[in-house]
Amino acid sequence: MGKQKHAINITNQRLDSCSKEGVTMTFINPFLTPDGKQSDFMQRKVTWTLLWCGAIALCLGGYLIIHEQQAMSVGIKTTGAVAENILVHDGTRGGSTYHPRISFVTNKGESFDFQSNTGSSPAMYTVGEIVPVLYNPANPTVATIDSFLVSWFPIMLCLLIGTVFLILGLRRIQKQK
Repeated sequence: MGKQKHAINITNQRLDSCSKEGVTMTFINPFLTPDGKQSDFMQRKVTWTLLWCGAIALCLGGYLIIHEQQAMSVGIKTTGAVAENILVHDGTRGGSTYHPRISFVTNKGESFDFQSNTGSSPAMYTVGEIVPVLYNPANPTVATIDSFLVSWFPIMLCLLIGTVFLILGLRRIQKQK
């Protein structure tokens, strides 16, 4: 069997063509105007997508701020030791990260351990390293590493992405007027 030839010409033109085995099909791109520019429909769609994504990211950032402030207001600070770094495989992307398992003692003298939700590759902490811990006194199994990176980085990332998308959407609205 011979190799089949496929050719698709995607250009910034209203008429595009697709060739397969010597047959050429031409179709009209409904998202482009005859002069090759995006149609008003596509312009509005991109603008609203940017605005909605920005608003959702900002709302998520706001929710995370409230959640973090509640955890900090109820939580008790202590220190813990990294007992081990657990290798966690991410089946969707094929990567692996190390999540530290932290052991700590509450102010009542009870021992607990937890696995951090935050992982990295290579491991961020070494076994035996002392780390700050914030835990819920009503349920000490709910605990986290008390660090800026673990606590505030996801919040700042959501707020940054939300702000950028919102600004891009608003600038597109200004340009359309």
